[in-house]
Amino acid sequence: MGFLVRVLPEYPAMVPETALAVLFGAIGVFGNSFSPAGQAIRANSLICAAAIYLLMAQSRLMPLLHSDMLSDDEMSVFTLICCGTVATCLLLSTVELQWVRRLKFSLLSIGICICALPLLGYLFNATLLFSDENFTSMAIHTAISFELLMFAHLLKFKKFGWLRILLSSENGSVMLRRILPILVIVPLVFSGAALAIGLISSISLNLKLAGLAFFMIIFTSAASIYFADRVNALENRAAAAERKVLASERKKVVTDSAVAHAQKMTALSQLVGGVAHDFNNTMTVILGNLELIETSDLDSRQRSELKQAINASNHAVHVTRQLLAYGRKSRLDAHLVEIDKLVGSFLTTLYILRVSNVILETDLESPGAHVRIDEAHFNQCFVNLFNNACDAMPQGGVVAIATHVVHLIGKEVTGFGGSETLADGNYVAVSIADDGKGMSEEVLRQATEPFFTTKPVGKGDGLGLSVASGFCRQCGGGLDLQSTVGSGTVATMLFPLIPRPKPDHA
Repeated sequence: MGFLVRVLPEYPAMVPETALAVLFGAIGVFGNSFSPAGQAIRANSLICAAAIYLLMAQSRLMPLLHSDMLSDDEMSVFTLICCGTVATCLLLSTVELQWVRRLKFSLLSIGICICALPLLGYLFNATLLFSDENFTSMAIHTAISFELLMFAHLLKFKKFGWLRILLSSENGSVMLRRILPILVIVPLVFSGAALAIGLISSISLNLKLAGLAFFMIIFTSAASIYFADRVNALENRAAAAERKVLASERKKVVTDSAVAHAQKMTALSQLVGGVAHDFNNTMTVILGNLELIETSDLDSRQRSELKQAINASNHAVHVTRQLLAYGRKSRLDAHLVEIDKLVGSFLTTLYILRVSNVILETDLESPGAHVRIDEAHFNQCFVNLFNNACDAMPQGGVVAIATHVVHLIGKEVTGFGGSETLADGNYVAVSIADDGKGMSEEVLRQATEPFFTTKPVGKGDGLGLSVASGFCRQCGGGLDLQSTVGSGTVATMLFPLIPRPKPDHA
């Protein structure tokens, strides 16, 4: 068991008083680890602190009273300081005051630094350190024991001083825990290199200084590069997290805006549909009475005024039907039609409607493709889209009309809230394209809202695209608008493809 007393023959020994002081200190710290309150724990701290104070007194007083007890192995000054620190902290554990806790934390921090000095001396085997009795009589296992004892006691103060900073979960503390080993290892390695170079007598002083400078440059450069890498990594993670937060916030704002817009447009559709329906019924009654009056005997002036009233009533009915189509509440007389034949039969009318400087091109690629639609409503929407294309080219241009069958997956079309997603499947696309001035993104977003128009007053009522959108949606499809400023607009009506009807057999 001699190792427990003296590690090496030339090293100082741990005296019995020191061993007992360490034992009482461990008992006191272990007792305090359960709870900071309670009479039993306070009594334990007082007893252990008193025992350590008595051991310190005995170590100093007994050799003075009995000269025959003088020995080279005794408590050093630094050992007494460590014992006093542990005993005082145990004594202060009986007082639960904030400033007392801070005092304990400070005493333990100082004690840890005091124990670190002889440990470094033993690490480098400094003979000059052994010549100072303050250190030489403090055994290496004494220094280790008190270091561990004070660290154990210090762990109760995780929310104080440097320990709080070291154990915190914040980025600065995380970086500190990563670079702390470097801060400890680099000085030790540098000091060891300096000691090794200094002991080589065959090397000149200048070469020794050059070697020390070399090691200093290598170690400090390595440490600096490591620190920079850690800082860059933390900054990159913080920047990535910030970008994710900003993207999430932007997405939330867009989503909230889209939901609010969808709710607004849905409410508007319900309001428009309800008002238009009631207004249409009222106008039907008015128009019917006007037509009855028209059968009466009237002079020319009265008949002219009645004709104007009937025309105005018919126009009002037409507008309300458009509003009903937007709100998807109009009554459709839908039946199967072959889209190419329907569009082809309507081309003659389009040639009449177009202005002289507009060239009409067609490309019908859906022979035999059938859809279920209301022909009258389709013709009305088709004319509206064609007129919009012509109006977008006041200086003339080309309007291209095309049909084709497409298979769509997750296709978004114009809806109440900006967009709706069609069911996956096959659709017939009827497109009208122009090479006019096109629309900006802002205009394109509002293009299908009722009464929105960019045309001058009196040139449009702002219902053409909204009616086309409502009609297409009511038929199970949708209206797709693609436009670029300066490159024209493509308006495409999409209708679900109906399987080819089987021919009747006689």
